[in-house]
Amino acid sequence: MRHTATHRAVAPLNLCESPHMPTIHVQLFAGRTVEQKRALAKALTEATVTTIGASPDSVDVIFTDVQRQDWATGGVLWSDKTPAPPPAG
Repeated sequence: MRHTATHRAVAPLNLCESPHMPTIHVQLFAGRTVEQKRALAKALTEATVTTIGASPDSVDVIFTDVQRQDWATGGVLWSDKTPAPPPAG
């Protein structure tokens, strides 16, 4: 049995026209509501459209919830820090 290779011309990828650019990664402590994430996604998309001229459909926002025991700042886990008092209001 003999195999014959076939070749197809492929257009170069133009990242400026990619339907999935830009992608914004947001890491948050777990506990935000869907409504908060929805509002943040909308605000980030609007800011990206205004700032760099992207179309709204091209902006992806990926949320990653992180537990406090999985995040450290200054060598101290956030789960070990004293919680801040709630804002006055």
